[in-house]
Amino acid sequence: MLKSSFILIEILISILILSFIFISFANSNFLFSRTNSNFINLLELENSIEKNDLRNFYKSSSSYEVLINDEKTTITLFKYSYKDENIKLVYYEK
Repeated sequence: MLKSSFILIEILISILILSFIFISFANSNFLFSRTNSNFINLLELENSIEKNDLRNFYKSSSSYEVLINDEKTTITLFKYSYKDENIKLVYYEK
C-alpha cells in the first residue's frame, strides 16, 4: 500500500510540473506575438519617417530664440508625435 501511494504522489507531482511547463510556454508564445506586433509597427513608423510620409503623426511647431556668437537666431522646430496603446514616438525636425 505504501508503494502505490508513493507512485500516486509521483504521478501528481509529474502532472503538476508538466502543467506548469505547458502554461509557461503558452504565455511566452502570447507575449512573443504581442512583441512581434509592436516590432512590425515600429518598422512601419520608421519607413514612413524615411519616406517623409507623416500623415499618421500629429504635427506641432514651436519657435526658439538661440544666441550664437552674440547673434539672436530664431529656430523653428517641428514636432511629430505618434501615440498608440503600446508605442509613443516623438520625432523632431528643423
